[in-house]
Amino acid sequence: MLTISPNPLLLDREQRELASKTVLRRQSGKRRMVSALQARNAVRDIAELPALEESLHCVCRGNFPLWSIVPASPKLAAPATITALYLATLGFSSSNAADLFELMDAGQIKTVAIVASVFFQRQNPKEYGMMDAGIRERGQRLVALRSHAKVIAFSLSDGRQFAVESSANLRSCRNLEQFSFTQSPSLYQFHRDWIEQVISAAGKGAR
Repeated sequence: MLTISPNPLLLDREQRELASKTVLRRQSGKRRMVSALQARNAVRDIAELPALEESLHCVCRGNFPLWSIVPASPKLAAPATITALYLATLGFSSSNAADLFELMDAGQIKTVAIVASVFFQRQNPKEYGMMDAGIRERGQRLVALRSHAKVIAFSLSDGRQFAVESSANLRSCRNLEQFSFTQSPSLYQFHRDWIEQVISAAGKGAR
């Protein structure tokens, strides 16, 4: 019987690599499967994107978190992709960040601007730091403010523009939450403009 010492310094390199890869592979696989399932639930439950000036009003009972609307939308809009994505949220998860980076790197999302809560930034430095590093690496924008807004606004490559207004943060689906999902150029532009304004003001204040 092979006995592995609990002290990693006493393990040979092959054993350490095997143990490390096994743990990381299992964790990553679980996160990806959960994320994919939630996105499929969003595609199934939303069924189709709202028509022009139509609003879809929904109550979520744990079937998917608000974030899942983002990866679901290009699937529902295919072959269109997201040309600009604006997010306002109290907080987000590390899996939200990983999903976002994957979508950007795959060309499904072109530009991103995020307003998060400074409270979340202080209380969850690991998650915020992961998002901040990945966003900046890709030339996008993230600021933390005294904000409790929850909005997703995005434009598609085919010209359609949408806004999602919700009680939910991006990361959680454990509570009863509601959202409205609207195709409206004026509503998209309204949310795009105030998010641009607060990000610009935050940048000036940092100088």
